[in-house]
Amino acid sequence: MNQQQQEQHPAAVVFQNHLLRDREERAVSREAQRISQCDGEDASQLRRYFKDLSLVGVEQRIDVFRQTASGPLRWECERHLTDHPLLGWDEIEDHLLKAFISTDHQDRLKEDLRRVRQKIHETLLSYNRRFREMARDAFPFPRNQEQERELITLYGKGLAKNEVAKKLASRGWPQDLEAALRATETMEASKSVYDRFDRHEAMEIGEMTRQPQPQQPSQPSLDIQRLQSHVAKLEAKLDRMQRPPPSSRKCFNCGRKGHLARNCRELDRRQVHAPRAGSVNQVHNSKN
Repeated sequence: MNQQQQEQHPAAVVFQNHLLRDREERAVSREAQRISQCDGEDASQLRRYFKDLSLVGVEQRIDVFRQTASGPLRWECERHLTDHPLLGWDEIEDHLLKAFISTDHQDRLKEDLRRVRQKIHETLLSYNRRFREMARDAFPFPRNQEQERELITLYGKGLAKNEVAKKLASRGWPQDLEAALRATETMEASKSVYDRFDRHEAMEIGEMTRQPQPQQPSQPSLDIQRLQSHVAKLEAKLDRMQRPPPSSRKCFNCGRKGHLARNCRELDRRQVHAPRAGSVNQVHNSKN
C-alpha cells in the first residue's frame, strides 16, 4: 500500500466532518424538542426550564439553549457571552438566574408556600404534587438541613387531617421533604387497604345473617357471641365506674352518708332491742 492510498482524500475528510456535524445537530434538535420555549419573563417557568436543561449533556447544553431560549433570555445570554466568551455553562446559568430572578420574587414564592393548604376533598397525591412543585420554586436545590426541616413543617401544617400530621411527627423527623411525602402516601395507601378490608368483612357478616342458620353455630357466629359478651361485660364495668362512690351515698334509715340502708348498723341495734312478739302477748295477757 503506497503513501497516497494511506492518506485520506480531502473530500472524504470534508464528508466525514459533515456527517459528524449533521449527527450532532440532529442530537441537539432531539433534545430541544423535549424542552419548552422560555423567554425568562416568568421566574417559576425559568427555574423549570433550567432544571430541564440540566438533563442535557454539557457539550450540547449551550446549543440546546440557543434553540429553546427566546426574547430577553436569549439576548441577555448572547450579550454576556460577547463580553465573556470563555465562560462555562455553570457561570452562564448563574448569571441568568441573578439577572431574571430577584430576591423579592424568591421571598414571594416562600410566602406563597407558607400559605398553601390542602383543599377540601383534595386527594393527598394532588396536595403532595402541588406542594412539591411550589417547594421546588421557593427552595431550589441543593437544600441544606434547615431548609428541609422548614419545608417539612410547612407541609405538615398544610395537611387537611391532623391525625396524618401527628403520625408523621410521631414516627420521627423525616430526612427530607421527599421522605415526608412518601411517608404520608404510604399511610394513606395503608388506610385505603384497611377500609376496603373492613367493608369486605361487613359484607361477609351481612351475607351470613341472610343465610338460614345451621343447627350448630358456625365459627363467625361464635366469634360474634363472644364479642357481644365481652362488650356487655365492658358496659357493666363502665356502669359500675360511673356510679357515685360509697362515701357519697346516704342511708334512708338513719340519714347518714357512707352506707346503704341494708348495711345500716342502726337498723341492727333496733332489731336487737325490739321485744319479741311472744313476750308482748304474755305481758298483755297478764294485764288482763
